[in-house]
Amino acid sequence: MNVFVNVAVTNGINAYIAKISNKSYPLAHVFELRIIEFLVVLYGKINILNPYKLMSESSLKNNLMVYGASIDKINELFELLDEYNSWLSSNSREKNTIIKDIFEILSYLVILKNKSVLITSDEMKYYESFFALNDVKINQIVDMSAVNKDDVINTWLRAVEESKKVPAPEEPLYLNDDEYEKWGLFIDEVKALPKDKVLELNKEIQTRNENESANGGNTKDKPWQLVLSSGNGYVDALVLFSIMCTEIMMGIIITVVIGRF
Repeated sequence: MNVFVNVAVTNGINAYIAKISNKSYPLAHVFELRIIEFLVVLYGKINILNPYKLMSESSLKNNLMVYGASIDKINELFELLDEYNSWLSSNSREKNTIIKDIFEILSYLVILKNKSVLITSDEMKYYESFFALNDVKINQIVDMSAVNKDDVINTWLRAVEESKKVPAPEEPLYLNDDEYEKWGLFIDEVKALPKDKVLELNKEIQTRNENESANGGNTKDKPWQLVLSSGNGYVDALVLFSIMCTEIMMGIIITVVIGRF
């Protein structure tokens, strides 16, 4: 047997292909089969089976990252499936957290998809049923393998609650308009800069303000010297270009208005 990714993934895909072809498959690999079915629902059949037919592990990983999953998470999923295969093949069959850990990653993948595309209610019902262990055979496997069955069932609920947490608001990107105008810049000119350059500009303004305060309100800088002497050629060029465009446009407008009289 040609091994694709690892033995567990290979067994799962082979069982899935047999099932959709109305052929028999080893019931010992029903868990791996259900995982492949889950991934097919999540990503589509072609994105799971085509890499297998091509024996391209990298293609499969890329397909599983389409909604933003990290390569580390995908590799961890495959490693856990390999651990499950080792547990299945062992004589001791000690209870463990392998299935719980697998479910946590699958929950993570569903949450990522739900943030990227609209998941239908039927598809969501499938995921909820899967995590609730409504499948009798998977329920039995969890009974045999899991340290804590409730912990397995609650992986989905925990993932949903975690996804609802609102991240802390970011610090405002822009200073007050008058802070920029003080140095001869308009807010629209500042907004034309990339975010990292705006942060550099803000820092420079704050430094200059502190120096100005320390020097009794005196500054040797002329309005545009703040950015034109910042030492960053990219910032200088962008701001200068923006200022030049503004002045040129104002000159054209004034010329047109004067020409009417």
